[in-house]
Amino acid sequence: MARTDAKHDPGRGVYGISVAAELVGMAPQSLRLYEQRGLLEPARSTGGTRRYSSEDLERLHRISELLATGVNLTGVAMVLDLQDTNARLRADLDATRPDSDRTSTSRSSSPQPGGTPRLPAGDSTATRGGRTARTRRRPAARRRRSPT
Repeated sequence: MARTDAKHDPGRGVYGISVAAELVGMAPQSLRLYEQRGLLEPARSTGGTRRYSSEDLERLHRISELLATGVNLTGVAMVLDLQDTNARLRADLDATRPDSDRTSTSRSSSPQPGGTPRLPAGDSTATRGGRTARTRRRPAARRRRSPT
């Protein structure tokens, strides 16, 4: 898979479907399917021709990588949505941080400010003698009696 260097205007659709498909190593029908499923939205010319940008090509590479790992198209849509949301949130966070925080590259390995990660409700665990035990019990399953 050859990557392109169309960095002069990354959001501008410049590649036709056959060129884009060749650049990412996919069939043009696959690109149509991904558009139909909402995985990407190429620009359209005034005549209705699909025009793929370098950002679209990068997204197609990500789709290809996810499919190669065994993720189905529904899962690919979810992963891409989460990645896009994460990127937006990181950009918003970076924009709101003071300049002194941006220059600091040290990050804590702990996800919580207090230093200890929190577990979701209902999944709390306690250790007893080096073993981990659930502190919340699930109700026992009821068995149906066969009518006799």
